[in-house]
Amino acid sequence: MDKVRLAYMEFAQPSLSDIAQEAARDGMLRLRLLPMFLSSGGHVAEDIPRQVAAVQMSFPQVKIELLQPIGEHPRVKEIFWELACNCALTELRD
Repeated sequence: MDKVRLAYMEFAQPSLSDIAQEAARDGMLRLRLLPMFLSSGGHVAEDIPRQVAAVQMSFPQVKIELLQPIGEHPRVKEIFWELACNCALTELRD
């Protein structure tokens, strides 16, 4: 199984740069970045691509693939839909 790591945008470690440095050190040449956001707001549209560009300049050998935010994944949408329906049914029964 591939190595899965969390990277934080701010206020916590490790950062994306830390993870890229680790990847470069370990000979990993590809990272897939899954933003843990529910939609494509400012962080996903602007901040993350800016961080990716900066990291790519520091570690050009490590290619970063930026995926859609987790909230846009069909499975996540399905889970949210099920939760909403279950909550609505619970409210009706109470």
